[in-house]
Amino acid sequence: MKKKKHFGTPLNIIVFFVLFFGIFASSHAGNPELIVTWKADNFYPTSYTGKAIPSYGTKTSFAVEAIQDGKLLDISKSTIEWRKNGERIKKGEGQKEALVVFSNTDRTSFVSVSVLINGTSIEKSISIPITEPRLVIEIPYKNLTAPKNSDISITATPYFFNATSLNDFSFSWNINGIKKGTGTNNKLTLNTGNPSSQSDSVVTILGYAQNKKSLLEIKKTQAKLFISD
Repeated sequence: MKKKKHFGTPLNIIVFFVLFFGIFASSHAGNPELIVTWKADNFYPTSYTGKAIPSYGTKTSFAVEAIQDGKLLDISKSTIEWRKNGERIKKGEGQKEALVVFSNTDRTSFVSVSVLINGTSIEKSISIPITEPRLVIEIPYKNLTAPKNSDISITATPYFFNATSLNDFSFSWNINGIKKGTGTNNKLTLNTGNPSSQSDSVVTILGYAQNKKSLLEIKKTQAKLFISD
């Protein structure tokens, strides 16, 4: 009986499959992607846990990194270009950071960055939210209702002004049409008294905050405090 011959897999077939799947895998490798982060350099209270939003005139820092297949790429030698609303603001080798300031003459608030990686320009554009400075009056009573003959501490808290600390602000108050103290103290102690009529049981509080470094940055806000028996 003749034995069956067993032939090994030809070498050229092995080479073909190695090359084919190598090229296939490389062609399906993820393309480089850009990650852009930004941070607004303006004032907000330490208790605020959200992201600071720039107002007009706020210095906003941007940074870019590139990743591919989950790995960080070295772009320190890459040509990087930054644009604000389509206008170039910075370009150069390894320029991973940029500083942008939006003004009230800007119609849009777009920042784009392009990074030259292996001869290919990778781009990303993001829209930055712009807000106005805000002032919040904080009254430590549920439903803004306080008992009569009580001393209440009221706080005026500014957000997103182009300032660095509370010392940069001037605060003032108006209680039921009567002006109260002005200064850097953002707290006011209010005595609710003993209302003699229904109209006396509602206190209208106006708070003002002005940035002493930028006098046009001024905000006021109103709150009503109800006095119960």
